Amino acid sequence: MVKLDLVCKTFTMGGDVSSANLDDSHGVYAHTASDIFHHLSKLQYRSSIAIFVTFYEISCGKVFDLLYNKKRLRVLENQKGHVQVCDREEH
Repeated sequence: MVKLDLVCKTFTMGGDVSSANLDDSHGVYAHTASDIFHHLSKLQYRSSIAIFVTFYEISCGKVFDLLYNKKRLRVLENQKGHVQVCDREEH
């Protein structure tokens, strides 16, 4: 199983939403969905791929789970130096 953790600023998530001409084709959401469907179209991945998503907000040095009523999350570093966001909701 492959898990990807992306940390992005709000404006990178949905593309350019600053003008009247909304362009959401270049944001992280669009690129991620495109990659997922590209991999799902390959026969070797159809029975072995599982997709999980989690969304959290980092604001004022605090982390909140956007899939679980903005529950405050703990951020820890494991023994290998990797940052872990604990107890986040995955769907």
